[in-house]
Amino acid sequence: GKPRLEGIRSFLQSIEINLTKQDDQNDLIDIEELGGIKDDIFKKILHEEGVDLYETTIDLIHDLHKRGIKLFVASSSKNCRRVLKSSDLMNYFLNIFDGTDLDRKQIPGKPHPGLFLNAIEGSYLQVSDCVVFEDSVAGVKSAKGGGFFTIGVDRSNNTESLINAGADIVVTDLVEIDSNSIFL
Repeated sequence: GKPRLEGIRSFLQSIEINLTKQDDQNDLIDIEELGGIKDDIFKKILHEEGVDLYETTIDLIHDLHKRGIKLFVASSSKNCRRVLKSSDLMNYFLNIFDGTDLDRKQIPGKPHPGLFLNAIEGSYLQVSDCVVFEDSVAGVKSAKGGGFFTIGVDRSNNTESLINAGADIVVTDLVEIDSNSIFL
C-alpha cells in the first residue's frame, strides 16, 4: 500500500538489510535502482501474462457501475493505469489517482490521507459520501485518516491488523458486501 521506493525500504528494513551506496563500492545497488529493476520485471510480467483478477471484485465493480455509483481508484502504484487497462477496467472509474499523481503533486503516500482525498477531488462528493475498500494496513490508516468509511479486505489473514488500523468492517471477499445496504 505504499509508494514503490518506500515499500522497498520498509521491506528491506523488516529483514534487516541496509542498502546504502558507498563511493568505494560502485557495484552496490541502491533502493532507486532496485525499484527500477522491480518495475521492469513487473511491466514484463504484466505484458506477457496480464493480471489475476478477483472475480467477486469485478462483479462488485460491474454492479456498482450499473447502479450509477461513482467509482474512483486511489493507488500508490505508478502502474495502476497499466493494470486497469490490462484488465479492461479503465472506463468504470470517474477518476484514477495513483503513484504518478502522488509524485506530480508531491503528496506523501500512505498512511497519509492525501491519496484518497485527491481521488475524489473535484467530484463534489464529501468524504462522508464515500466508502473505501482497502487491503493494506497502511491503506486503512490512510482512508481513516481522511475520515472515510473503510472496509478492510483481508486477502492475507490479517483481519486483526486491519481492525486495529481502523477498518469499520473487515471482509475476506467482496462477495460478502451487500451493496444495497452500503450504497443507499
